Amino acid sequence: MALELKNVPVSSAWLPLDPKAWNDDLARHLLRRMGFAATPDGVAHSVRIGLAGTLQEAFGQLRPLNPSTTLVNFRKERDDVRTQATSYRQAPAGATPRQIYVNLEQLRREAFTDSVHHWLEFARQPENSAQENFTLFLSDVLVVAFNKDKDPSQIFDHVDLLRRSWQMTYPELIKAVTFSPGMIRYLDLDTSYVGVPNENYARELMELFTLGEGHYTEKDVKEAARALTGIVIRQEEGTFARPRWDPGVKTIFGAAGPWGAKDVVDLIFKQPASRTFLPHEFLAWYLTNDPVPKPYLEALGALWAERGMRLGALAEIVFSSRLFYDPQFRGTLIKSPVRYYLGLLQDLNLDVSPFPEPVMRMLRSMGQEPFNAPNVRGWVGGKNWINSSTFAARRQLVQQLFGPANAVQLNADQRMMLADATKAGQGKITVTPDRLQNVAGLAPPDLADHFLNYFLPGAPDPAYRAYIVDYLNNSMGMQTQLVREVAEAVLQSPLYNVC
Repeated sequence: MALELKNVPVSSAWLPLDPKAWNDDLARHLLRRMGFAATPDGVAHSVRIGLAGTLQEAFGQLRPLNPSTTLVNFRKERDDVRTQATSYRQAPAGATPRQIYVNLEQLRREAFTDSVHHWLEFARQPENSAQENFTLFLSDVLVVAFNKDKDPSQIFDHVDLLRRSWQMTYPELIKAVTFSPGMIRYLDLDTSYVGVPNENYARELMELFTLGEGHYTEKDVKEAARALTGIVIRQEEGTFARPRWDPGVKTIFGAAGPWGAKDVVDLIFKQPASRTFLPHEFLAWYLTNDPVPKPYLEALGALWAERGMRLGALAEIVFSSRLFYDPQFRGTLIKSPVRYYLGLLQDLNLDVSPFPEPVMRMLRSMGQEPFNAPNVRGWVGGKNWINSSTFAARRQLVQQLFGPANAVQLNADQRMMLADATKAGQGKITVTPDRLQNVAGLAPPDLADHFLNYFLPGAPDPAYRAYIVDYLNNSMGMQTQLVREVAEAVLQSPLYNVC
């Protein structure tokens, strides 16, 4: 069911917000949606520099992410193992081909896990959060996944391409993605050649990347698949192999010609549906899971097209618009597991746990392993994020963040990891009692307001506030313990699971 947008007519929905209207409430809304959290310091800074300044700080300069040391080492070891698998002379003594490939699979999983952990540490830094949430958004549209690709290096390079696309137009990005080794491998483009075209990429290109269902025909897919033949991976780069390409005439969207890969993209972006496809996905990620009425979407698409379909322009239009700040969008978007986890860490001023594999298990238990979507459609999201199992995993995460970091329970490798993280200033992985003591002296009403205003979107529910105040007034025990219980209860509540 589409939304009813009575408060903001189509004619003014995408007009810029009046700068005079900028305040704490709107800043909190933007920071939670654009990034992962809205801390008091972050909100105060955003109000001080204004909406335009906040967007400029978030996206004005690319913040690159270098590959992790483990991923760099994997690239070399991967090549060595491949050589061993094809040359018995260079294989370790007694090693069978099966053992060699088992070793390669282990290297792949370890490198992928470490690479995602490295990304989480990067995305958790507030200055990187908006950029990386946008990168995560694009990765949920232009999906490649470790479960099919199996090469963490290609996954990293594909995601890095998305990260660097802010100043690109969407057609430019699609052309680049078509030659991304991760995408080539994921959707079998390297198996497509003249006479035997593979339709996987052509179909998903139209259905899931640019137009949506109902805006192309089966003939368009088949003809586009012919045009997309000849794309291969050589020396870890996507390239064009002319002998594998079908040079014949193809008819796509009624236009006939000896089309190639880039021609297919140009023909797609002449279709009206290309103006609204990505804006629809963008609003589903940042604004609402409910379909925005067609007139609003068409108006946004037209405005975006006027700005050349530049990716940064789409974000600038939406994040500056009057519709984005309409009160009906407070606390309506269910947080994904990644957004929930990183938001918790920022709200509690904690670091990403230095133990990569437990972090990945935790995210999988909540229903999302970054850059490893279950299929090419990406994460469905919305209400699908929450069920009895995933909600229990979220509650358990909160308990862990408030539990003691007991080094006795760690193995030797983990103790070393924690020591290295602490030495690097990234060892804050649980809320310590001294931090609870800082607010333990507040009167029950003030303590309730402190947590509700800090952690939850929108105005606190009076009944919920009254319940917390009553609990604090009538409970026995140490004050710090009560503070911990209230903080955990708020962070485990359904209200904290939305933004």
